[in-house]
Amino acid sequence: MKFDRVETGDYFKNDNLEIFEGTWKWESNDSVFILVLRKEKITTGESPTISMDMVLGYYSFFNGKTLQIDAITDNSDFFIGVAMPDWPVNRIKIVVTDPLKSKTGEEFFEISMQDENIAFWEMGNRKGIRVLAEGEKFDPGFSIPTKMTLHRISE
Repeated sequence: MKFDRVETGDYFKNDNLEIFEGTWKWESNDSVFILVLRKEKITTGESPTISMDMVLGYYSFFNGKTLQIDAITDNSDFFIGVAMPDWPVNRIKIVVTDPLKSKTGEEFFEISMQDENIAFWEMGNRKGIRVLAEGEKFDPGFSIPTKMTLHRISE
C-alpha cells in the first residue's frame, strides 16, 4: 500500500488483512487471554476524508477465575491494527488499550508461516514523550500478557 497522493474519497483496500480475522486464545496456568479480530473499512473524519481497511479487535483477560478485562462483551477499549508497508503480509502493528493501567501499548501480531492458526504477540510501551504530573511515576508494565503464542479457535 503506497500513499503518493491522497485525495478525499480515496479507498485503500487491503485483502491481506483477512488472514488475521477470527477468535484467538492463549492459556498459561490459570490465565486466559481471548482476542477477537475482524477486518473493517474505516473512514477518517479528517481532511482529506479517506477510507482504508484496518483490523479492529477486542480482548478479554482472565487471571485465575477473575475476569480482569472484558472488552469483547463491552465492545470497548478496542485496538486498531494496520499493515505496515515494509512488513511481511503475515504481520500487523497494533495499538492496544490497557484500561486497568490507563495506557496504550504497541505490539506486533504475526501469523506463523508454518501454521495459519498460530500467531505471535509481543507488546511494549509506545515510543514518545511522557508527560507526568508532579509526583507521578511511569508504570512500564501492563495488566495483560506482553508476549504470547495464540491459537485460532474460530474464524
